[in-house]
Amino acid sequence: MPSPADQGKRPKEERHYGLVIALYGLLVLLLIGIPYYFRLVAPWRHVVLQVGEVKVTTRELFERLRPQRPASGFGSLEMITRFIQGMEKEALLREAAKERNLTVSEEEIDKEIRRRVSAASPGEGKFEDLYAAFLRKTGLSEKAYREQIRTEMIREKLLLSFARQIPPETEQLHLAAIILGTPEKTDTVRKRLQKGEDFFRLARETSVDLESARKGGEMGWFPKGVEELSTPGQMRVQGILTKSEEDAKKILDRLKAGQDWGKLAKTYSHDRKSREEGGDLGWISADPTEGMPFGPELYPLQPGGISRPLPTADGFWILKVVEKTPKGKVVDDIAFHLPVGAVSPPLNTDRGVMIIKVLAKERRPLTAEQKAVLAEKTLSDWLEGKAEKGRKEGRIRWDWGSETYDWLVRHWK
Repeated sequence: MPSPADQGKRPKEERHYGLVIALYGLLVLLLIGIPYYFRLVAPWRHVVLQVGEVKVTTRELFERLRPQRPASGFGSLEMITRFIQGMEKEALLREAAKERNLTVSEEEIDKEIRRRVSAASPGEGKFEDLYAAFLRKTGLSEKAYREQIRTEMIREKLLLSFARQIPPETEQLHLAAIILGTPEKTDTVRKRLQKGEDFFRLARETSVDLESARKGGEMGWFPKGVEELSTPGQMRVQGILTKSEEDAKKILDRLKAGQDWGKLAKTYSHDRKSREEGGDLGWISADPTEGMPFGPELYPLQPGGISRPLPTADGFWILKVVEKTPKGKVVDDIAFHLPVGAVSPPLNTDRGVMIIKVLAKERRPLTAEQKAVLAEKTLSDWLEGKAEKGRKEGRIRWDWGSETYDWLVRHWK
């Protein structure tokens, strides 16, 4: 029979043994749980975007992306990045609305939902059933859809507030244009204009834009800030192609000594196509994706300027800028700097090569469409300014890149 002393020791030993088991169990749990947490739990809580007090986690991004996913699967890194940029703008819109005391009531949201459901569901039925079917098509929960509508309505109210700040009238240009397919074709048209031929008749005869051609090139009235069409600028260039850099430097020395460019091109250039034309290479865009890769290097040169020897697979080019056109927005940066009656140089744009004529300049009332465009642009520029300021101040932070994107792709179901 155990002594009283032995009986007193046993509970202590049992407690000690129980503590060891508990500690061992905790250690096992930590060894299993910590890797599990960091591999499967923590990534969902990762903050990819913060705008002020608003934080967007990987989980929230994942849920927002679900209705947007393409049929082929998860979107590209670029697509998701644009989506996060949209979420950033949403947060900024809500901040702006709060600052300006702009609110959207639940009743306004209810009314807008009924309008949308009615427009999307022409069939008969109870609203609740039609709304449920509508939500299934969007892939959103009712809460998420109401928040989406709230953001859209906040944006509309902000847009109206910016529209009220736009003056009712502003200086505008009345423009006409001849739009051609290539810069080379504009040379012929420019020569005809210089000889005194009528601009409107030439527009009807040569412009590839049929709508404006029927009106003699007439394009309408344009205030600043409405037309986004732009040109990267272009140069009319002459070139001499040599076999080596040493030969190119010798040609440069002769040019500096005052020898004639055309004669040197015909005698020494290895480019057969341009050699007989005195090295004339025609028009080259300042955008390297549209022409020679040296466009950006040539554009800063003034007419008459000559480049350094430029290496290519065919040899070394010496290029001379004969003429160059301005770059920027066609209306705001170029047309508004032309006097009435003036004709622009050929402007290479996405719509073709344009020759613009300023017909008149005067203050005119803005149309409803022009006001809408200006209000939209003002709001967009304002949001960009807020975003840039927020990033500089540290109020807007991104923690998004290929690593988080790859993790999302692996867990997309």
